[in-house]
Amino acid sequence: MTLDDLYTNIVTEELDTDTAPVRLPMLTHREAELALAILTAIADGNTSEEVRTTARALSSRLGMRLSTT
Repeated sequence: MTLDDLYTNIVTEELDTDTAPVRLPMLTHREAELALAILTAIADGNTSEEVRTTARALSSRLGMRLSTT
């Protein structure tokens, strides 16, 4: 499974869910798996476009959840 597949699965799962959770955790299980896959790829020296693009997408996604205070 590619990094793009993992990210797409996260977004698809959210779109298929009827109700939003009351409070989102800092990281869902799938987001944690994706973060670990990205870190593993980088640690192995992979700097492909897929790794960079997926890392940017996950960073944007998670950055929106951080408190600004």
